[in-house]
Amino acid sequence: MCIRDRLSAMPNNSTVFVYGRLSGKAPSVDSLKDQMEKENKKLQWFSVTEYKIIKDPEERKKALEYIQKDVKEGGKLFKINVVKKFTLDEFKMAFETYTKVASTGKVIIIPNP
Repeated sequence: MCIRDRLSAMPNNSTVFVYGRLSGKAPSVDSLKDQMEKENKKLQWFSVTEYKIIKDPEERKKALEYIQKDVKEGGKLFKINVVKKFTLDEFKMAFETYTKVASTGKVIIIPNP
């Protein structure tokens, strides 16, 4: 189901949270702007740090520290599949690789030394 279909199925004054793009293609928000404004619908990119799932600031801090620790240690819960690392000079090759693996892993671009 494309983003246009999802927005059409949603009631007015609602929000769709985008947490990833399995297709690797960014949704064309410009073509949806009129529909979104008319029906007061919002498109929100999901972020653990911005979306206040945990209301208590101290509990939220603990949860974020837990997530950061897990990712740094290889990710038992939040594993990130790094397909390949590229230097900034290899940006074009990195982008080509990303378009092929967007739904299965991440491409990392490292600044040149």
